[in-house]
Amino acid sequence: MSDTNEMSREQELLEEFKAGLDKDGPVVLAQRVAELEADRDRASDAVATVQAERDALLERAETAEAERDAAIARAEKADAATRKVTAQVKKATAPAKPRKLGRMSSDRLSPEVLLDEIDDADDIEVAFSDGAREVPGIAPITVTGEAWKRHAFGVMLTEPVHLEGPQGGASTRIAGYALLLDGKQVAWCERSMPLPIARAPNSTGEVMADEKLQDDDLVREHLRNHDRLVSMRAPWESLWREIDERVSPINAGTIGAPGGEAGRLSRAGTVKGARNFDTTAVKSLGRFAAAMSAITVPRNVQYIRLRFQNGDLDKLPEVRRWCERTADRLHAIRYAAHAAFAVQSTKDFRQLGRYGTAPFAVAERKGVGVFYQAIPLAECYIDEDYAGRVDTVHRRRTFGTRQLLQEYGYDALTPKMRDAVDNRKWEREFEVLQIVCPNADVRADRYDWQGKPIASTHIAIDEKAILRRAGYHLMPICVSRHMSEAGELYGTSPAMEVLPSIRSVNVMKQTILRSAHKMVDPALAFYDDDGITSLVTRPGGLNPGLVDDGGRLLVKPLPTGSNLPIGIDMVNEERADIQTAFLEDFFKILTDPSDRMTATQVLEMVSKQGVLVAPYAGQYETEKQNPVTQRDLDLAMRAGQVEPFPDVVIEAGAHPLVEYENPLTRMARAEQATGFTRWVEMMTPLAQTDGGAVFDHINTDEAATGLADVLGVQQSWIATPQEVAAKRKAREDAQAAQAGSQQISDIAGAYLDTARANQIAQAA
Repeated sequence: MSDTNEMSREQELLEEFKAGLDKDGPVVLAQRVAELEADRDRASDAVATVQAERDALLERAETAEAERDAAIARAEKADAATRKVTAQVKKATAPAKPRKLGRMSSDRLSPEVLLDEIDDADDIEVAFSDGAREVPGIAPITVTGEAWKRHAFGVMLTEPVHLEGPQGGASTRIAGYALLLDGKQVAWCERSMPLPIARAPNSTGEVMADEKLQDDDLVREHLRNHDRLVSMRAPWESLWREIDERVSPINAGTIGAPGGEAGRLSRAGTVKGARNFDTTAVKSLGRFAAAMSAITVPRNVQYIRLRFQNGDLDKLPEVRRWCERTADRLHAIRYAAHAAFAVQSTKDFRQLGRYGTAPFAVAERKGVGVFYQAIPLAECYIDEDYAGRVDTVHRRRTFGTRQLLQEYGYDALTPKMRDAVDNRKWEREFEVLQIVCPNADVRADRYDWQGKPIASTHIAIDEKAILRRAGYHLMPICVSRHMSEAGELYGTSPAMEVLPSIRSVNVMKQTILRSAHKMVDPALAFYDDDGITSLVTRPGGLNPGLVDDGGRLLVKPLPTGSNLPIGIDMVNEERADIQTAFLEDFFKILTDPSDRMTATQVLEMVSKQGVLVAPYAGQYETEKQNPVTQRDLDLAMRAGQVEPFPDVVIEAGAHPLVEYENPLTRMARAEQATGFTRWVEMMTPLAQTDGGAVFDHINTDEAATGLADVLGVQQSWIATPQEVAAKRKAREDAQAAQAGSQQISDIAGAYLDTARANQIAQAA
């Protein structure tokens, strides 16, 4: 029914459509249909274009997403690798109950197996034991990343570990370390000596500086030892104070006086050297310091020399050239402007001339380089090792608040020091004791101060707290003595040797001055004063009534009976003794004319002086120059400021020794060259009788290099054995060529003579 009705309706509409069309209707309709079809095609093309662009965008999006996923994967992989490689050592949570940790009955794992097990483990801990159980209150550490490396006795951590004892408790000691993998102990390392650990900060904050460094037992030990060294130095101080007054008045009042600003204020404005009437010792000390500086460490002469103990190795040209270049570099580093070696060495020699003992520091400033400092003996206390060499130095200094902050930084200060900084109490002063001594517990597995053979501890004396702990590969403070007697700790100086003469010459000079004053302005003698006592002695003064009727003076000078020439001679004798003690006779060699002397005479004179100074040369070299230069070389090599060792040196495992070629040591060694020249001179008359055959006893090659060594000739000026051989071969070739040409010339002459003879014979 519905279908029939719908068809009828369609027919009706069709009839109405046909009725409404005109004759042109089909044409218009066809055009319209064509237009619509064209629009449809364009729309289809646009849709296809959009679809293609969409597909391209989708494809690019998929590619970008894939690249993003790959980048994320790479980043995650790199992050995982970084987390694995980066070595981290962190403090873990201490267990509620100490675990049983100590020696293990199982066999010891090899380093390879142990490293494999560490790589496979998820949780890696190092716990600390007293030998049987875990130390209560000391948390274990967790280790992540590649924080392990092979060691001669197993494996070791490459990162430092900082420990602190229980909060508010006493310091404790650790007997060994246990390695736990996933909660199970797999290895044990026992210490040769128990390690003391300081207490941790308590809740009140009353801690002494950096508690990671604190060791109450160590502080007490150092302070007890310091009191011992103070008592050992005390008998010398009165002598040093008198020497300062007599020989170096500008330093009077420094020995035994308070340090810092208080000490400077107590000495400021005071008259120094008031008891001195003669300045011979004062001037001699200045000349001693200047001349010693010029003759032992001359700035314009390269006096540092390196060599190797292995003679065969030391003779190799490449090794000698390396030694020369490295020595030149050390000399340049030493005399750089910021190092101040020349200035500080002069101060050092002044102390040596006064006290006979002089501390000298070699340090480095970050970003600047090596610098030197002559440390006042007033601040230092020393001790010797079993061989009689100074191996312990206590330096007691007074710091103002500002200097303390600059030296140690805020975090290292004690509460009292921090309070002074916070409240800007710059006038407050604090005493700090620095102890530099051999490290009694060197740990080869550590790269911080605990692994270095020389230990340095800075202690705040009032609060008995450690401000800093450091370590050195070589002794940073070198103490030399002018002369040291057997059994004596401190050295003797030129001033000590002639102190009686210094006292005497001052007394005699005072007497001569008083006698000369009497002679210039004598006392007056007269019979009856009768008003004569009111004499006018100024120039142009009038004194009526002082002559009698006969013109004779009623007032006459009182005879003094003084004999000034004898007094002056005695003073000069004492002055000569003082000057000799300060080596002024020896230093005359620097100024005496030698232009009219032969080389042999110069060497003989130098040799004689060298005999006198040989003891001083040995003392300086052993106690001052050698340690200072060895530390210079160590710092320069670690900083990469000198060339690496030649391959032959590395293969030999050798280390250079330090020698000196300054005028002082050359004088002490000049006898070798003198003996050789005398030998040659004595053989010269013999050579006239045997045609020079006696000179065959001289090994000229060895003598040439030996003389160059004694006289300090630079190695770069000396030809190598290969160069010498090449020169000799070239000379032999030239001589052979010349001999050959002469032989050819002689043969040609002989042929010419024969030809002429034949011609003469034929003509006859």
